[in-house]
Order: sequence, then structure tokens, then C-alpha cells
Amino acid sequence: MPKPPTRKKAEAPPEASVEHDVDSGFWTQFNQTPAKPRERVDMALKLRGKPGKWLHDSLLARGMEGISSYSTVHRYLTGAVDNPPISFWEESASVLGFRTGWIILGEGEPTDEGEQRRLRMRKKERDDAIDDAISSEFPYLNELRGL
Repeated sequence: MPKPPTRKKAEAPPEASVEHDVDSGFWTQFNQTPAKPRERVDMALKLRGKPGKWLHDSLLARGMEGISSYSTVHRYLTGAVDNPPISFWEESASVLGFRTGWIILGEGEPTDEGEQRRLRMRKKERDDAIDDAISSEFPYLNELRGL
């Protein structure tokens, strides 16, 4: 009797490739920032190699109130609760070592170190552009400078 055909196991979808370290200052330039805070926390957990249970335990250790069970955190992270308290996102950012502004709003780089690097690079680019413009002796620059 012939063997029944074997089914191939469905492969898990590949994770989005992440270019550049979150502290590089280039992260948002090369990676898509997730749209929702819960998606950003989920990404932060994956980047840190931590499960949601770890986040729950860490928040409890910090004395955060209102998350007595892991199911509460799970509901926040899965979107079962429409608007988790802002303190949940703030504390999650702190525990994970990510910027609160990135977790809540998706703005800037994910980490403080990355944001500082990005700002330093932008300042250098701006300063270099100003220096180049001045050295090219564009006549309108004196008008802009009020000279």
C-alpha cells in the first residue's frame, strides 16, 4: 500500500531584516518603524531576545501597578485593549532600554544612544553645508546673515 503524501510544514514567515544596530543612529533610515506602540514594544522585545513574560516580571519588579497578571500585559501587547495606560508604554520603554518617544510616538531613533548619534550626524551635515555655502561665496548668504 502506497504511503499517503506527506504534508510540508508551513514555514514561519521570515522576520523583517533589521539593518544597523538600534544604537547606530542609522536605524530609522534603513528600517521601517512599526505603526503602533504595541508593535514597537513587540519589536523591542524581539531585538532584546526577551519574551512578553519577561516584560511582565520586569514591570512588576519595578512596582508598576495594574498589571498583576501576565494576561494584562498580553492583552496590551496583542491589541485586545484599545488604549493601555501611557504609564505602561513609558515603563516598558525604560525596562527595555528604548526611548519613550520612540515606543509611544515612533519618532526618532529607538535608543538614546542612537538618537544622540543621529543628531550629531545631522548637526555635522548641517554645519558642513553651511561651511560649503560660505566658502562658495554665494552673495545672498550675506543678506541672510544680515550683513
